[in-house]
Amino acid sequence: MYLVSHGLVGNKHILPYVEQAHAENLDDFETLKLWADAYSKEKPKEAEAIYRRLVKTRPNSLRAHYTLGKHILDTHPNPTEAIPYLEKAYQLNPKWYGPLMGLGDVYHKLGQKEKAYKYFQAGRALGYSRM
Repeated sequence: MYLVSHGLVGNKHILPYVEQAHAENLDDFETLKLWADAYSKEKPKEAEAIYRRLVKTRPNSLRAHYTLGKHILDTHPNPTEAIPYLEKAYQLNPKWYGPLMGLGDVYHKLGQKEKAYKYFQAGRALGYSRM
């Protein structure tokens, strides 16, 4: 959690520590999520398997659904499979703009510009800005 709180998850120098935490806490939600986040770019298939496991073990977790949806959006050529996870994340917290912006990105990537725009508008209405 220290690594996350200091924004070091993407830093390649922390990977041995992430590996050690994962080896010591194979079933811990936070450790699994940290491992998947750290390796989402280097080992996308393994990270996706972990994100799916998190959704399965915590079906009402906003973070589990959102991170799986975003991972699919970022790693799959066709992001359609991300939609139900981002929609579930939105249902779990309709006051957070993250899932709406993710859905906007999905529909933009699919070429459905009007639908994407509606999601982006809704996300901005909840306070999102790219500053």
